[in-house]
Amino acid sequence: MSLIGKTLKLIVTFTLFMNETISEASPIHFWPIGDPTFNEEIAPFIIHKPYIHEWQCDDPIKLQVGNEQQITNSYFLKIKDKNGNVTNVLPYVKTLITGKSVSLDFLNTTFPSVLTPWVNYNAGSGQVNFSWTSANLITADGTSGSLRQTSNLYQPRPDGYFMGWPPGNYQISLNGFNASTGPDASTMQAIALVSNDGLSWTTLGTSSSIPSGAFGFNLAFTIPAGTYYQFIAYQFNIGPPGNIIIVRLNDTHLNAAPASDTYAEYDLTFNASSLDVPICGTCARFYISSAAGTLDEETLDSDTLDTISDADDLYKSDLHKFSPSVTQNQSWGSRLIYYKAPVNFAGINYPNDGNYFALRVASKFYFPRNQKSQTSLPLSQSKIVTTSIVNIKQRLFETVFMPPYMLNKLELIFQHCVGDGTVDGSGSVKIDKIEWQADESFDRGSPDVKFAFQDAKTWLSEGVVRNII
Repeated sequence: MSLIGKTLKLIVTFTLFMNETISEASPIHFWPIGDPTFNEEIAPFIIHKPYIHEWQCDDPIKLQVGNEQQITNSYFLKIKDKNGNVTNVLPYVKTLITGKSVSLDFLNTTFPSVLTPWVNYNAGSGQVNFSWTSANLITADGTSGSLRQTSNLYQPRPDGYFMGWPPGNYQISLNGFNASTGPDASTMQAIALVSNDGLSWTTLGTSSSIPSGAFGFNLAFTIPAGTYYQFIAYQFNIGPPGNIIIVRLNDTHLNAAPASDTYAEYDLTFNASSLDVPICGTCARFYISSAAGTLDEETLDSDTLDTISDADDLYKSDLHKFSPSVTQNQSWGSRLIYYKAPVNFAGINYPNDGNYFALRVASKFYFPRNQKSQTSLPLSQSKIVTTSIVNIKQRLFETVFMPPYMLNKLELIFQHCVGDGTVDGSGSVKIDKIEWQADESFDRGSPDVKFAFQDAKTWLSEGVVRNII
């Protein structure tokens, strides 16, 4: 369903979300909105020749946006005609995915010999750093300068996962000694903070007052749904001037943390003839847009409305041509390649809805050959017995000259056929309703001497017939 002319209640953030995953194996190639596309780029010593990818109008076009951090976002595909007019806006369908199970805790929780990998962030405004004192003891002593606040002592996620600490409920166990001095020494508090750059910090939790002497407690906080942070920190502070903070820590670890990562994928399937405003017989460009919030037409406020077509454009494509039927003759032809994988691959989250992605490619797919391999078993008296023979039917897949990004895309697509050897664990590449395996190299020819185009070829195996003794 197209959403042109319909309205969207926005929770406006004015943030350009660039955490999305747009696979290079996507049937439509996208570039970040601030970068030149292939047709827009001016390359030195290269004669500019635009490339317009051609589809047949009934070809299924399946797209995906993977956004692991901002799972509350909404994504839309804007379709514009060659004059830049928006003709259709299609919503991506969001699916929340529970990812790998994790067991999260800090590193170096008992400080046997060093402070590392703990890091002090000190803004320089009356804060004292933690330092390693002796086995199983770190100290922040504000006596020099009469300081009342410790630095933020922080760590990244220990398994190195690039997204950082996942959303969910946490408890930091803190065990040590409050040796602070002054009339408010027993009002010391601990604060939980998070950051993505180690410079700007957000407070997510605060403890109750910590009495003087030995302490042991859990500092609870929650990272909101849809948000990841690179660093988790804690800090201690004490009341008004006249107090001095002195904290000794023996142990700090996570008593509670999320058990798995959660991320979102956004899927969309359409063809040129099925749209509210059909684009069959025309050329179109595609834009991936994002807006925070949800579609809620019953509570729209006309004084604050925005339209979906005004959502922030994040990615753009070059022009694509949609023909009622693609030419197939002695001079030209194309094939529709279907592909999917059993597990996440090439930046695409699988199995998603289980349907194939598809890419139409101008190509020649004709010349056959047979390949045979066999294994033998040597016996006594110089006899050799053949134990298996494998007959492989192959066909040569050859592209026309096209941009390098299209060859990168094809290479990733042919790699989808790799699996774990089981029926349910095998990838699939289909051409002309036949399963194919890419057993040989993907060979690129010499680049065009004038234009930024190149061709490629590879032998694809139709299947295996195996005779085994």
